[in-house]
Amino acid sequence: MKKTYLSKIMLLAWQFRRQTGVDFGECLKKAWANYKVVRRMRNGIAPFLFHEG
Repeated sequence: MKKTYLSKIMLLAWQFRRQTGVDFGECLKKAWANYKVVRRMRNGIAPFLFHEG
């Protein structure tokens, strides 16, 4: 994994943290999930669920 990807994941996790106030560990999990879905979408079809909350 390139260092730039890790940097983007961490920035996204901090954005989630600032916007939601949720524990940083949970935000980091969501940022990783986001990264994995985006990567799969670029390679083809990616199944995912959208949860509005």
